[in-house]
Amino acid sequence: MTVTVDTRTGRMELAAKHLQLNMQPIQRILQAAVSAQKKISAELLRHDVTPLCVSDDQVGQLLRQVGDRLCFLADRSADWRLNDAERRMQDELRKHAENTGLVLPLDDMVRQLALTEFEKGAVLVCLAPDLHRAYGRILAYIHDDLNCNWPTIGLLCSLMSQSEAQWLQYRHTLSIHGRLRRLGLIRTTGEAVPESQLACRPAPGVLERLSGIRWTPAEAGMGWRDQFFDPQAVASEPLDFNLFPEGRQLESAARALHQGSLELLAVWGRPTAGVAAAVQAVAAGSGKPLRILPLSVTALQDAVAAASHLQAVLWVDSDRLLEDENRHLSREVIAHLLPGTVPLIISGQYPWRPTELLVHRNCYEIQLSPPDERLRIENWRQVIPELPQGRAEALAQRFHLDPRGLLAAKRTAEILARLDGHGTADQQADSLEEACSRVAQIRAGRFTNPVTPKRGPHDLILPPELHNQVLEVARFYKTLPLVDEHWGFGRLATGAGGIKALFAGDSGTGKTLAAEVIAGQIGLPMLKIDLSQLVSKWVGETEKNIDAAFCEAEVRHAMLFFDEADTLFGKRGEIQQGSDRYANLEVGYLLQRLEQFPGLVVLASNLKDEIDEGFTRRFHVILHFPRPREQERLRLWQMAFPPSAPLDNRVDLSALTHLDMTGAGIFNASHTAGLLAAGEGSEIICRRHIVAGIARQYHRESRVIGPSDLNRFFKVEPLYN
Repeated sequence: MTVTVDTRTGRMELAAKHLQLNMQPIQRILQAAVSAQKKISAELLRHDVTPLCVSDDQVGQLLRQVGDRLCFLADRSADWRLNDAERRMQDELRKHAENTGLVLPLDDMVRQLALTEFEKGAVLVCLAPDLHRAYGRILAYIHDDLNCNWPTIGLLCSLMSQSEAQWLQYRHTLSIHGRLRRLGLIRTTGEAVPESQLACRPAPGVLERLSGIRWTPAEAGMGWRDQFFDPQAVASEPLDFNLFPEGRQLESAARALHQGSLELLAVWGRPTAGVAAAVQAVAAGSGKPLRILPLSVTALQDAVAAASHLQAVLWVDSDRLLEDENRHLSREVIAHLLPGTVPLIISGQYPWRPTELLVHRNCYEIQLSPPDERLRIENWRQVIPELPQGRAEALAQRFHLDPRGLLAAKRTAEILARLDGHGTADQQADSLEEACSRVAQIRAGRFTNPVTPKRGPHDLILPPELHNQVLEVARFYKTLPLVDEHWGFGRLATGAGGIKALFAGDSGTGKTLAAEVIAGQIGLPMLKIDLSQLVSKWVGETEKNIDAAFCEAEVRHAMLFFDEADTLFGKRGEIQQGSDRYANLEVGYLLQRLEQFPGLVVLASNLKDEIDEGFTRRFHVILHFPRPREQERLRLWQMAFPPSAPLDNRVDLSALTHLDMTGAGIFNASHTAGLLAAGEGSEIICRRHIVAGIARQYHRESRVIGPSDLNRFFKVEPLYN
């Protein structure tokens, strides 16, 4: 056989020949079915009236047919598999495709969708009327019904069965919960009773894929799972239980599910505990498929039936179920789960314990805790054995990834290193760190703005003691695992631990910069709360947004920064109107959520006295940022003009240190001076530009500055207006 495959037409020809070859056994079994139908028709006196009515002699014949067999079998001698000669031709076609770097579409479908020989044959029979109109007439003849031009479920079983037992097995395979129908590869039409008489058609796109129309070298081996998949099936990953702090409990639960002695497993934990990874690991360890329960009234019954049919474990996400839009489904879910025996796994951040299920099922509950630093280091070394110890310790401290997150980071890093051409060890380490950052950022925070720390301690101009206290916050956080986990202080603490700091002081005194420096020292991303998105006018929405922001920071292991914190953390007041009650509830919930957060939170406020006392008691560090003194203001003025800025060398910045300006005010004034100089086409930034910038900054702050305030600096040139 000679096949040309160096053009698109040639590739389609190759696919068509393979499809035609596999249709030959289908023709044989159809021929056998036609012969059987001919014998049946020959026994009737008037076979031409059977479509119109059931005659007396046909009734007798039908009774004889069902008398000695359980189901209709066309011809037990017909084989729907390839014979030896056809297999040799198929091997030749595969060799041609392999030499061109392609995979035959029919083979690709079988491989990607994990189809059995019977399932492949059923798809081909369903495809037959699409290939040639004669097949439709042939099927109508076999059905003894001119309106039935597609194979029914019963006929598919009959054409390929060698025995009644095999017919029943195939009938089970083609049920509504069978692979072909769950994946949507074949679709049924007609009334649902009896089900075996439902007509089967291939899904749209199957013929195009099998014929090679959408088949290019870039598409070879791709695409089937994108179009045909089971939306309720969850891939269970066989993770090592030692990756979890509660590994022994999870392993015991998996063994009990496998043995059938456990009917309900409840797994609770915070976002960083890896609840989903634990559920999938348990399912994989039990050897049972895992399916997620859809939150839809119309889909509940079918989902439970499918899990029972597949002997699967049904996964209930209680967090989604307890959301406001789904709460009405709780009773429906319980009603559908109560009478059955399908093993269940319920998981979430907050426990959901329906009494009805606990009464009727053997239940085991596991409370997952996030892995401590020691276990995180061990997990990194297990996932990436070649990772140096020091690097594993640095990653474990910076990123709190669950076991599934570790695997995702490893794979992402490999792709980054390969595509970016990272060959050295340092470059590969950078790829791994970038991959961890991407994996940790599960979603773009709607209520937070990420800030990448760019400035270091040398950019922070503060009194020496205060400067050291700011850096001390970073040191506190770095040593937190040692103090809380190894020394045992965490057991005595109220809440989830972590470090909470309050920075108070006038606007522009360096509070935001100090938070950025701390994040950079620790190596964490900084999430700045967006108050415009967080605060809602609708009752209860602000609390939801607060929870979402804290969850985002916890999952990403980021530092959370609240600017203008007194807006949210203000004092609770007396209830004089309805809105006061809800405002107090928001503050109370924020207090609770702050206590539960295990990471680093920094609050910045211009009005420290306006912060509620309930928060003040929970801060580990409270720092007051004063307005800069003369020695700090000199350094700020020197930093305000970059080395590349064309500053007049006659300018004496030390003559400006007596002006009471904050760091932000100094930088704004210098920036304005640069804009003024560039705007008038000056090649240098001279004293009059700087004076004008200062004047405008004072005006923005609603303060007054006169010529006498600038005598030391401005001596020759007139004031610029």
